[in-house]
Amino acid sequence: MPSITLQAFGQEFFERYPRHWKPRTLKKNESAFRLQIAPYLGDREVQSIVRNDVEQWFAQLSHVKGSANQALVLLSVMMQQCETWEYRPKNTNPCRGFKRYKEGGGERYLSKDELRQLWRVLDTLEGDNPAKVMIIRLLIYTGCRSSEVRTLQWKEYRGGHWHLLDSKTGAKTVYLCSQVRAYLDAWQSESPYLFPAPCNTQPISTNQLGIFWRQARQLAGLEGVRLHDLRHTYASIAIQSKVNLIVLSRLLGHAEAETTLKYA
Repeated sequence: MPSITLQAFGQEFFERYPRHWKPRTLKKNESAFRLQIAPYLGDREVQSIVRNDVEQWFAQLSHVKGSANQALVLLSVMMQQCETWEYRPKNTNPCRGFKRYKEGGGERYLSKDELRQLWRVLDTLEGDNPAKVMIIRLLIYTGCRSSEVRTLQWKEYRGGHWHLLDSKTGAKTVYLCSQVRAYLDAWQSESPYLFPAPCNTQPISTNQLGIFWRQARQLAGLEGVRLHDLRHTYASIAIQSKVNLIVLSRLLGHAEAETTLKYA
């Protein structure tokens, strides 16, 4: 069985393994390896990494729980691939069954009063931030992921619906209500993107939208509420309105209907 350090294996892994990953997934995992894994375990022989090593490494990342959890998933995949490529004995993955950190306070659903208050705040901010306000309105109306709305292109809006080319779960169609279609039909942008950054060649960035959202939620008295919680709220309202779970799963773009069950 050949000997190899985790740092060297990482180079081979990112060359051979991620052929089915989307570019943003590859970039995220490369960053996780570079920042959260390699500095701690990179010089270790992959055969020598045991459960206790993972426990000590994971404990050092307790201040960044979300990043630590993502890095743990990646490390587990890498250890499993070590077995497949015969760098480790079979069934020795030290990450298997490892308990992740709890993040935040779980899923958050906005009440009708909270939604009304948020809508009023968006009305006051719209004059100076029309694109960012529109993105948030569309998140509320559609239940889409923020990345899907933020990166929308005009060529994806056809026949009164969105035909997304690259959502988290692949291509999908988002069926739009009349109010959203009215918003979009009145919207103007000379960029290929509906909501371009000032350079006009790229969409508004995650950071730009995040800064604005933190301002809006503070004004609305919604401290701690994440943009993704608007998606949870959409799903919760749909369930309360007796929308069929299979239908809702398709509306949300879940690859598996079981993912939608958590809202029921």
